[in-house]
Amino acid sequence: EMKECDWSSDVCSSDLISISRLGHDCCINTTSGLYTERTSLQTIEKHMPAQFVRCHKSCIINMNYVTSLSGSTIHLSNKQTQLVGRAYYESIKNALLKMVRNSY
Repeated sequence: EMKECDWSSDVCSSDLISISRLGHDCCINTTSGLYTERTSLQTIEKHMPAQFVRCHKSCIINMNYVTSLSGSTIHLSNKQTQLVGRAYYESIKNALLKMVRNSY
């Protein structure tokens, strides 16, 4: 069930898994549920910390929830998948490599 509320004050950014474009709204997928916001991805993206990376023209993901990248599909820890657009593939790959290096 999607909730319309002020998700930005209700949800900590570390609980955000992904943000997707849904018509004129953004669907905010969190560890505690789904929220909708009538705004643009660009507006949300400007206020996000560095672990949030655009993977497609219609989606931003929290790299901390990425479990794997196979081909052009990202697998998230909540069992969802997101497609990686060609224009975003290199930045996603680099962000994953950076995370792997930082964890060792």
